[in-house]
Amino acid sequence: ISNIAALKRKPNQQEALNILYDIANTVTPIMKEYGFKVRNLCEFSPKADNLLGMNMNSGFKIFIRLRPPHNDNVFYPMNELIGTMLHELTHNKHGPHDAKFYKLLDELTTKQEMILAKGGPVFEQAPFQGLGNKLGGKELTNVRDSRLKRLDIKYEGGVKKLGGTSDKKADLKDLVREAAIKRYEDNKWCHGAGKGDIPDDDELDIIEID
Repeated sequence: ISNIAALKRKPNQQEALNILYDIANTVTPIMKEYGFKVRNLCEFSPKADNLLGMNMNSGFKIFIRLRPPHNDNVFYPMNELIGTMLHELTHNKHGPHDAKFYKLLDELTTKQEMILAKGGPVFEQAPFQGLGNKLGGKELTNVRDSRLKRLDIKYEGGVKKLGGTSDKKADLKDLVREAAIKRYEDNKWCHGAGKGDIPDDDELDIIEID
């Protein structure tokens, strides 16, 4: 993954970048094993509430909804975001939601479970150095260090509000699988984006991470 990008118009933009970094960090081992490449991992906020992710041109851009609809101050739990990322990575090899697609998605989910079962924070699973170069400027942002400093924000399960605590605890690897099964049953998972759903580059804060 070369770049991460958060929406400029949304609050808590730095935390959104940190979450995107954590997602990229977590799936790096699987991406290397399968030869997946993603140029840009971006936040988006589509009008359709059930549109959670989109893969453009086999990984040139992957968009993920980080926040629940109608509440910009809350982020989805990391397990759901990882599930979305695995789904979109599967589209790097298979476009339609056919048997081949779901077979690969289940394979990726199982391998991700094995990674998570080893324990440790999600963002320490892979060898990103975390030094981000803000495109178009000289500012450097150490995304990983910034993320680690936010010790009051955790993603064990449940929708998480900044600075708050979650009373919804669950095994992360089980929730990843449940999310995959839920999407398997939902044929509307990756329907087309509407007008204005895909942000232009000037609407995004883009950070190089690789």
